[in-house]
Amino acid sequence: MAMRVQAVTSGSARARFRLIWSFAQRDLKARFTATSLGLLWTLIVPLATVVIYSVVFSVIFRAQAPAMGNGKTVFAAWFFCGLVTWNIFSQISHTGMASILNMGAMMQKVYIPSYVPVISSGLSIGIERLLEAGVMLLVMLLFLNIGWTWLLYPFVVATVAVFAMAVGYMLAVSIVYLRDTGQIFAIFTQLWFFLTPIMYPLDLIPEDWHGIPLRELFYLNPMTSFVNISRDLVYSLQLPSLGAVLYALAWTAAALVGARVVYLRWGQDVSESI
Repeated sequence: MAMRVQAVTSGSARARFRLIWSFAQRDLKARFTATSLGLLWTLIVPLATVVIYSVVFSVIFRAQAPAMGNGKTVFAAWFFCGLVTWNIFSQISHTGMASILNMGAMMQKVYIPSYVPVISSGLSIGIERLLEAGVMLLVMLLFLNIGWTWLLYPFVVATVAVFAMAVGYMLAVSIVYLRDTGQIFAIFTQLWFFLTPIMYPLDLIPEDWHGIPLRELFYLNPMTSFVNISRDLVYSLQLPSLGAVLYALAWTAAALVGARVVYLRWGQDVSESI
């Protein structure tokens, strides 16, 4: 590891990638070392969430999901598709936010670019979430709901991951200077989760509420676009609207620009403030 850390100072992009991949592998091994089921926990937790929320919303509150591409209506499958997309963003951004502080002792001894721990943690979480996405696709396959639009789904996963890593980097630098960032973002993401149409279709949101275009405000949420695009491709087996795609890409580009600005302004000497 020490040789890899020193190699990154040479400026080689290949050396940086090796360092990022090395840290990502370390994170994956460390996260489940002391557990009996290991990586299976990455599937058990979301599947348990799907079962609980499906019972609450489809049985108790009688929420109705739109029809699949094959005409069937399965609330659990519809919810699972949205949950996978949310989990990719939520877990990558939260883990990325803590990554610089977690690697602070090493960064104070040797030079490591501040984006390295964020990207490496994002890769490790992304690999876990790919397993979850694979189970979600298997569920769709069991319902015979499969189409060529699945081929576009990896691009959505990659875009959500990049968006999450960019947000995670800005938060990671912020938390170095303001430790309250972690608590603030935790509360914010709880609200964000319920403001994203994961458990309910947007049709349940009134178009107008006391003169406020409420449904349009929900569409301004970038995660609404990511979730809807994922469901269009995997659940409904149709192409998403061009507007939703452009909106999601615009948010991803804006997050990358924001991360770049943060890096140039505060991130290059962040180890001095850890």
